[in-house]
Amino acid sequence: MPEAPDLVVIREYLLPRLVGDEITGATERKPLVLRNMVGLASEGGLNFGADIADRRIESLDRRGKLLIIGLAGDRELIISPMLTGGLMWCNASAKVAASTVLIFEMKSGMHLGYFDQKKWGRSTISRPVNAAKLSDLKTRGPM
Repeated sequence: MPEAPDLVVIREYLLPRLVGDEITGATERKPLVLRNMVGLASEGGLNFGADIADRRIESLDRRGKLLIIGLAGDRELIISPMLTGGLMWCNASAKVAASTVLIFEMKSGMHLGYFDQKKWGRSTISRPVNAAKLSDLKTRGPM
């Protein structure tokens, strides 16, 4: 289970690699992990891959046991790894583990994969103003 100190290390590792890079594509391999797209349903659908593609990563923050990826174009991706989730930064040619539920293809040629063996984690894509209303963020402590 990723604890807060683990997420601090993950954030420190990913920060110089992710911020400034651009997501060129995204694949949702296990749809149940992406549980909520706050504020986007009224815009004509829940197409995760189309919405997140071509967005530059502007920030990477941690709040409690959540990682918050700030994206260009007024979006945030919030990842709650729960008990069995984690992130993997690898070359695009690396073998994808069976437990990988989300894959982000990056302009740099790398992939960011979110894996979750039990599929207990959650990912939310939202506008920042709507993300602030999520119960996961309201109940978390300071960054």
